[in-house]
Amino acid sequence: DMMREKVFYFLNRAVDSMGADLIPFIHDFTTQILVTGSPKDVAELLTFLGHMVVKVKAAARPFLEKLGGVIAERALANRPDLSVTIPSEESREQHDVFKAFFSFVNSIILQDMP
Repeated sequence: DMMREKVFYFLNRAVDSMGADLIPFIHDFTTQILVTGSPKDVAELLTFLGHMVVKVKAAARPFLEKLGGVIAERALANRPDLSVTIPSEESREQHDVFKAFFSFVNSIILQDMP
């Protein structure tokens, strides 16, 4: 958990300072998290990607077009089960991924990048 927090903190700072120059260096990391990461990792990644979209705007488009299908597939695979009355930790994490996904999509829409 501590390492994940530090990595995402670094990435958020890097996108603030490097802007679009960071994009070529994060493809493998992003793909790895989407394929093998926990729901918590995916939620953090989607939050980071939303931040990146706001910072670099259209420069992120080619990167996101390559990963869009994987992002949507992973996020929608984590749809929370709304029929559960007392959500488990796993259910809460899935809900966080779902929320982060819609926040990410909102970032794209607000930056006129549909």
